[in-house]
Amino acid sequence: MDIRQKIGAKIRDIRVAKGLTQENVAYQLEMSNSGYAKIERGEVDLKVSRLEQISNNFDVKISDIVESNQTNNFNNHGIYSAVGVNATLNFHISKEEFDNMKNDIEILKKLLMEK
Repeated sequence: MDIRQKIGAKIRDIRVAKGLTQENVAYQLEMSNSGYAKIERGEVDLKVSRLEQISNNFDVKISDIVESNQTNNFNNHGIYSAVGVNATLNFHISKEEFDNMKNDIEILKKLLMEK
């Protein structure tokens, strides 16, 4: 699976987790249904501007789409699922709380690397 397919799969996973159809998203992005489907299948090279538009539409960061080491899903009930290498976690948390925790983890990682 190449990078375009991985990003397309991540976009599809986020869309499905949010309970949206391809048609809904294509309409919101002002593009054709077939054009959006090609993005999810990884058949097109995404411009950063389109990737930003998609991330804004889903209310996620671009990094949530392009990170390859874990799958992040928010469903319509505010439940976050993280599927990583070693475990699957499901818990109730807001996106803002999750983002704050993610930033804290990054700071801790940097501190550990300095030692």
